[in-house]
Amino acid sequence: METMKETVNFTISQLKKVILLSRDRNFDYKELLKKIVDDDLNIDNVIASISGHYCTDDEIISDDVFCHEDFYYSSNDYVFTDDTANAIHIDDAYFCQRTETYRENETVVVHLGIHTEQWNDDDAELNLHRFEGEYYDHDALDRNNLVVMYNGVVEYHGDVYYWESDGEYHYDSEEEDDEEEYVRDYHYSGYSDSNPSVYFTDNPTRFIGFEIEKEDIDVKESMFINDFEYACPKWKKERDGSLNGSTGFELISPKFELIPSEIKNHIESNATLLHHVNASKSNACGGHINVSEFGMSGEELFDSIKGYTPLFYALYYKRVDKNYCKGKKNDDLKGDNEKYQAIRIHSNRIEFRIVSAVPNLSTLVWRSRLIEYILNNKTDNIRDAFFNVNTSPLKDLLLEMYPNNFNELVDRLAEFSLKFENIDLNNNNN
Repeated sequence: METMKETVNFTISQLKKVILLSRDRNFDYKELLKKIVDDDLNIDNVIASISGHYCTDDEIISDDVFCHEDFYYSSNDYVFTDDTANAIHIDDAYFCQRTETYRENETVVVHLGIHTEQWNDDDAELNLHRFEGEYYDHDALDRNNLVVMYNGVVEYHGDVYYWESDGEYHYDSEEEDDEEEYVRDYHYSGYSDSNPSVYFTDNPTRFIGFEIEKEDIDVKESMFINDFEYACPKWKKERDGSLNGSTGFELISPKFELIPSEIKNHIESNATLLHHVNASKSNACGGHINVSEFGMSGEELFDSIKGYTPLFYALYYKRVDKNYCKGKKNDDLKGDNEKYQAIRIHSNRIEFRIVSAVPNLSTLVWRSRLIEYILNNKTDNIRDAFFNVNTSPLKDLLLEMYPNNFNELVDRLAEFSLKFENIDLNNNNN
């Protein structure tokens, strides 16, 4: 008989155990015995594994098991740990996303940019910065307003001081000579109004703010910082680590209601402020613009105007490939949302980092008018934005700044639309 032929190597006691087990578990023991013979499995280990609920007969038969220390474990319910070399139930294990392995010891929370993962604590200690029991990469530190101190400890940015002398964060402010106090420290926390605003109507809905980097020692040292803040209330004048330490400074505007003519009047009517806005610049300088709209998150606002992204690349094409304002396609600008990209999306605003230095007030006002047009003519469609560029009034606005090279601007817009969005503006079928 075939069944007897298959089981001749089993003892009577072993066969009895399999038969009793099949009755208890309600399965056909003959198929299990055939699998044991065909694959030369240890029958006692199989019996012990099924009895101990490490696996089922079906999982043995279908090879849906792994063997560890003489037991067979369900590949669905058990995992092999890389830290203790044990087989444990998956509900009791911790999955390390970095190595894609399971651990018996608990993993730790790791923040990677906008993402959160579970890692082996040894890997986290080796590669990342620890704060309050969790770990952060550099981008995640920035997103959570955290900084690495001179001694390697992580602290909240607002609780510490940045020293220009060594480029490190300290617990105490840096001592300075009175005659050198022409600017505040970078991200100075001692302002009486940390988030100043200037509105021109009772119900503002759209807002704009400027970060104006300059390198001009004469303007920088034209007055002490206390005098500047008295003459230019709501404006900030700070150091910036990306600029020359002797000549560089950054002007940070208040949050303006987006009315370009009023912004112009605000600056033009203040001789000190106008002097600083019109100060000299260098190639190291930038002119970031922050834009927001009442009732919209930063992501919603970005989605509503992302058709114009290639236009900004075309306008400031020399900065597209720079590490501090990297050009990307729209989906990656949203998905990555890292600090040093061309357009950064914050929770309540968007930041155009791609924008170059501000040479003077006239350019600042023109950029305000450009943003005003875009918010009045929102589109998420690259082709619709391209049509607007070639049509009044946007074309007229662009011609004011680029009267002799408008066609080159349009060519660059088409180039970046193809490069980043794979849209050929010269092919209507694309």
